[in-house]
Amino acid sequence: MSTSRYIIGIDLGTTNSVVSYLDTDTGDEQLAEIPILDVHQLLGERQVGPRPRLPSFLYLPSEHEVPEGSLALPWDEEARSAVGEMARQRAAMTPGRVVTSAKSWLCHAAVDRTANILPWGAPEEVARVSPVEASTRYLAHLRHAWNYLMGKAAPFEEQEVILTVPASFDEVARELTVEAARDAGIEHLLLIEEPQSVFYNWLFDHRDDWAESVEPGQLILVADVGGGTSDFSLIEVEAKGEEVGFRRIAVGEHLLLGGDNMDLALAASLEEQLVAGEKRLDAIQWATLQHACRAAKEDLLSPEGPKEVPVTVAGRGSSLIGGTLRASLSRTTTIDRILNGFFPLTGREEMPSRSARAGLQEFGLPYTSDPAISRHIAAFLRDASPTSDQGPRRPNFVLFNGGVFKPDVLRERFVDLVGSWFPDEPPPVILNRQETDLDRAVARGAAYYGLVRRGRGVRIAGGTPRSFYVGLGGAGSAAEGDVADTICIAPQGLEEGDQVEIPDREFELLIRQPVSFPFYSSRTRPTDAVGTMVASNSPALTALPPIRAVLPSGKKSQAATVRVHLDAILTEVGTLEIWCVTTDGDRRWRLQFDVRQQMRNEAAQDAEDDLSAVVAEDVLDQALIDKGQELIRASFGSGKGPDGLDAKPERLAKNLEVVLERGKNSWPPNALRGLWPAVLELEERRQASPAIEVRWLNLAGFLLRPGFGYPLDEWQVKQLWRLFQEGVRHRKDVQSRSEWWVLWRRVAGGLTPAQQQELFRRVVQNLPATTAKPKSKRRGGRSEQEETEMWRLAASLERINASDKLALGERILKGLRKGNGRPFEFWCLGRLGARVPFHGPADTVIAPTDVEPWINQLIDQGETSSEALFALVEMARRCGDRARDLKEDLRDRVMGHLQKANAAERLVRIVEEVVTLEAKEESMIFGESLPAGLRLVD
Repeated sequence: MSTSRYIIGIDLGTTNSVVSYLDTDTGDEQLAEIPILDVHQLLGERQVGPRPRLPSFLYLPSEHEVPEGSLALPWDEEARSAVGEMARQRAAMTPGRVVTSAKSWLCHAAVDRTANILPWGAPEEVARVSPVEASTRYLAHLRHAWNYLMGKAAPFEEQEVILTVPASFDEVARELTVEAARDAGIEHLLLIEEPQSVFYNWLFDHRDDWAESVEPGQLILVADVGGGTSDFSLIEVEAKGEEVGFRRIAVGEHLLLGGDNMDLALAASLEEQLVAGEKRLDAIQWATLQHACRAAKEDLLSPEGPKEVPVTVAGRGSSLIGGTLRASLSRTTTIDRILNGFFPLTGREEMPSRSARAGLQEFGLPYTSDPAISRHIAAFLRDASPTSDQGPRRPNFVLFNGGVFKPDVLRERFVDLVGSWFPDEPPPVILNRQETDLDRAVARGAAYYGLVRRGRGVRIAGGTPRSFYVGLGGAGSAAEGDVADTICIAPQGLEEGDQVEIPDREFELLIRQPVSFPFYSSRTRPTDAVGTMVASNSPALTALPPIRAVLPSGKKSQAATVRVHLDAILTEVGTLEIWCVTTDGDRRWRLQFDVRQQMRNEAAQDAEDDLSAVVAEDVLDQALIDKGQELIRASFGSGKGPDGLDAKPERLAKNLEVVLERGKNSWPPNALRGLWPAVLELEERRQASPAIEVRWLNLAGFLLRPGFGYPLDEWQVKQLWRLFQEGVRHRKDVQSRSEWWVLWRRVAGGLTPAQQQELFRRVVQNLPATTAKPKSKRRGGRSEQEETEMWRLAASLERINASDKLALGERILKGLRKGNGRPFEFWCLGRLGARVPFHGPADTVIAPTDVEPWINQLIDQGETSSEALFALVEMARRCGDRARDLKEDLRDRVMGHLQKANAAERLVRIVEEVVTLEAKEESMIFGESLPAGLRLVD
């Protein structure tokens, strides 16, 4: 929208959000400053006032926690939540009711970012919101604050808005940011990367003399380390005829590494003082300490800050006398820990360490495993010169941004560090050495960018910082060695509004059938043109969420193919669109990222990546799979199998092992999923006899287990779910009913939360009050085997509410008799009380305080069977997230019990340390073997 009077720049930050604006009616000569909007917000109960920034905190009080009307705003007298300064203050007092770091959660691919999961680790009674919703609330507050001051003359909705995002945000995070903005009522929206905004801010401040500071060929390193992320960009000065311009040539990878990590590091050091060698702080105390350290750090590092700040944390327990924990944090200690922990003097060749796990997990976020920003800068400069034989190029200038770089000592350390890597050349010059308020640079630069777009300033060239690739081939195909199996559809440097078509390339597209398009990006292949073929296993490619869809065409139900070409468009907003267009131009389909795809926990998400590698190494020949399908059809139909096999249903499993030339537990994923269509098409054969139905149910669950981890599994499970309402065909047959429950347990990982809740309701209402063996005949004529499978199924539904899991566990404990516990009872308790779920999200894990009585009961009863010990290990397993981990003393008790029972040292280690499970342990959690090669990496 290039005609609005005002251009509004919004820095939606992890810790603070800022709004700036430009009046385009002001001429260039009169344009002396870019004003910052004073945002009215709650400063306390019934206290509203303006502030130049809006803390990115959302306070969600209970119904009776604050008096009615005390959260009223000038534009909302009925407000029941608070955004801004008051919320920031409440974070230190009631952290379980305050959303923080929503921006970091927007790029957390291991959770459903549209699900209500924040505040992380909050009590179940807290009404949670999604990362997208929290971002929407911040942006909506800024819109209302603008209209409160300026809306009569210039409504926010009629102005052009430039919203900033980290340069390292992937396409999914960008689309979610746009969604949040749209939901907040922002109609005329553009995105700009934050490092570019910082540079535009510098250009505005030096618009009359910037050309005297730089010359063609020089490099400017923009280093933006804020509250949640570290963002790096490299801008080259280039000659444009007789004039000088700028081109952004590189961006860094996404790093969850910033001020939050420093707060956590300071909190970890103070915890030792506070507890004096005793047990650790609980989750609430720890969150309080972290927020206190943030406030102390900001005070200590301010220009006129004190030398020392006291830090207090309220004690927990029945006695309040002497319960307050006290420590102190000094300026010297703070600077020392930040310099040595985050900006150590490392060599140019030192790269970031790559751990199997992410770094700090204290609040559920997968922080970068290596906290040394020094090494990440070295890696960035190396990657920015991928074709150079001389090593990385030296930056001539550094432009700082982010609250971390407010202290001069940190800026100087950064310059000394980079300068030490190029000893024969002068160190980089700080472009914004005189700038003291780094909180405003991003928002101011965003507003100025809007003016530049209208032709009133110098524009940074560079376009999209990544190239994008689509994988070729269908489900089950894989790259072997360095086979080029992806094609570049959008090169680096694509500018807003540009549209590209892959030349001389036609593709055969399946319609009216589920299709999956693997999708990748790269920061380090700047020379790839549209149509360039690349191997998907190249380390330069980063996998993005695949594009999955069923593309409609007409009313026919059978699958068909059409010939298409691919178009890519970088929209004016700044997001990437991909289109399939038929060669005759009559039809076109937009392919969208599945931003709401059912996300797995950290372990299951990594399993999908792990499975991709397995597929490349172990793929069964399609001819054998075709013979297997023929055998399945014969076994459920004609009885005449391939190669003269006697295709009786009861021999199906053995016959498949013969046809596929390996035991069933060694069938690779492409064989399991490849056989599934033949099973599904014969679903109606279940009604032929109980024996047929038993075989069908057993094979269906075996082939689709665990319900996720392979392309199109979500679609396959969705097809299977259609059978749920009709239920078992032979309801009076005990074995058929048992296999029915086994089927759903096996594929539970692929069911949505709503489907799991419906399945749970159906199962639980037919279960007895406890697992104790009945003295009389079981109701409904159920066998012990069927009830066992029902209990196991119910315990496998990890996406149900934590309260339902808790109630189910209590029922099991009531029936658990000392010394006579059955294996399935312990297995169920382990699944229900697990600290790390097998497939579900971490936000549905039962709270540590609720699982403590379960653990104590098993230990008090002296349970030492292998099943009981493994259940204890699951419930006490250390995950690194304090909101889920047990208290130290209880974990010590579990380890003592394990050692007394002569349990394997490995089990003790799982409780004591954060470790990756082995394949046999994962199979024990799942309840049977996993598909060959599929294992969960947590």
